[in-house]
Amino acid sequence: MKLTRIYLFFFFLVSLYFQAIGQHYIRVFDSQKNSEISAKPDTMFAIGEVHRNPFEYKEWILSYFHGFGYIEAAIDSLRGKDTLDVFMKKGIKYQWNSLTYSKLLDPVAKFYRWNLDSVSYVNVLQINILIEQSLVFYENHGYPFAKVFLKDFEMDSNLLSAVLDVEVGQQIFFDSLLIKGEVTVSTHFVEKLIGIEKGNYWNEELFHQIPSKVNSLEFATLAEMPVVSFYDNNASCKIVLKPRKSNSFDAVFGFYSNEQTGKLALTGNANLLLINSLGVGERFELKWQRPVAGSQMLDVKAVIPYLLKTNWGVNYSLSLFRQDSSFLNVANGFDLAYRISFNHYFALKLEQMSSQITLLERDSTQKSTSSLLYGLGYSFDSRDWKLNPTRGLLANFDLMAGNRNVKSFHDVAETNQIRTLKAQSKYQLEFFKNFYKRNVLVMMSSGGFIFSDGLVQNEKFRIGGLSSLRGFDEQSIFSSSYIIVDFEYRYLISSVGYFSVFYNHGFVNENDIPEFSFKNYAGFGLGGLLDTGSGIISVYLALGKSPETPINMNNTKVHFGYLIRF
Repeated sequence: MKLTRIYLFFFFLVSLYFQAIGQHYIRVFDSQKNSEISAKPDTMFAIGEVHRNPFEYKEWILSYFHGFGYIEAAIDSLRGKDTLDVFMKKGIKYQWNSLTYSKLLDPVAKFYRWNLDSVSYVNVLQINILIEQSLVFYENHGYPFAKVFLKDFEMDSNLLSAVLDVEVGQQIFFDSLLIKGEVTVSTHFVEKLIGIEKGNYWNEELFHQIPSKVNSLEFATLAEMPVVSFYDNNASCKIVLKPRKSNSFDAVFGFYSNEQTGKLALTGNANLLLINSLGVGERFELKWQRPVAGSQMLDVKAVIPYLLKTNWGVNYSLSLFRQDSSFLNVANGFDLAYRISFNHYFALKLEQMSSQITLLERDSTQKSTSSLLYGLGYSFDSRDWKLNPTRGLLANFDLMAGNRNVKSFHDVAETNQIRTLKAQSKYQLEFFKNFYKRNVLVMMSSGGFIFSDGLVQNEKFRIGGLSSLRGFDEQSIFSSSYIIVDFEYRYLISSVGYFSVFYNHGFVNENDIPEFSFKNYAGFGLGGLLDTGSGIISVYLALGKSPETPINMNNTKVHFGYLIRF
């Protein structure tokens, strides 16, 4: 059976590892013969050193022989220090004459793809795995009190026959969810978050996942472990919540050297985040940014995760960008999202965008355009905490297409309308891995492309700066397609504080697709967050290198930020 092969292969790997690091052995002797049982177990029990109490090896040795059919194996005594001598009775090696299961276990066998025809000798570990799989299956399908056992034993010499059976007991259904504590939030939202709703059958796995799901919320955490009460064929679950500071206001100011004037210039942004203010788990964001002198950006986002007690929710976004007195970009986005779980959804997307030239003397590289795009989106987020994640994955993808109108100016009074096809896609990937307690490895990548005939400068992506390509001025790079990869190491100094060093690399295509001519942009630096109790201070220093700009300490980008949570 496959499980047996995996089990034996594991012991083989353990043996090779221990032989590679030392010359010490656990020697197994037959108490009745007072001699080594065989050469093979000695090889399997090679170890680096006997560094624990010898009796701690007892269960490990017994499990090995029980896995080879010696179900009566028992240890008489253990002796030795550097080399451990084990005296034991193996007993008879039992084999299966017949191992079957009842019809009630048919769905379990199908789910786990059992193949008992390949079973040869009796393997206690294998039996325990079959029993555990059966219990887990029924506990997750409404039967928390199921019992799994072997029956109809028959023995003929060293041949055994048995039937694996189950008593499922009474099926249990979720009846109610009680939410206590100081957090105001709708019961429907919590039900959707944990996946437990009235009328659903009992699911042990979902119940045990409640702490991790609730604690991943930005605005609440568990005050105590969840409690379940059973009565008749119903189950009631009680959850006690305590609030977590999630609303925030932060301001970031950056300094950079103006390449034209050589003087120090100031950039900045301010962000307001409100979460669960209405008690339905909603999220509202307001971001203002001044990337460079004369330019401003305003982003508004609102997310309502669940509407009318369904799995459907809505996301709305409004983005305004003014480039000095050259042009004004406006984008309205609407998503209808179907949530598989709270942090996992697919979305139908609609986005209306316009770019209006405001200069009377219009540049041929800039034209007034408008577009209406339809598409699909996908989002998955398993990060343990959004403010300062230490493990998990974030993945966002969207793809849209539609019509685009271009207004060409022959002079101030006359215009010419041109309609073309437009396609656009973006992605974002973030992976966090915690190792050796305080160390976190962060790997990120983002990218996008815009395809349309005669794409103009004011329609392109704008990248660069603290939130995309560090080491470069905020939104200073215009691109029709790009890919950014980012590697960062963080050393945690608190739950929200860390020191970090990073390197990011951008592959930027400034030409219209399909004319690809990627330029390389590299940025590196260091920084971190510091929790002062009253707020969080962020400081980052970054340098960048592009085909036009070599590394120059005078071009160091410095970002200071202060975040207040309430």
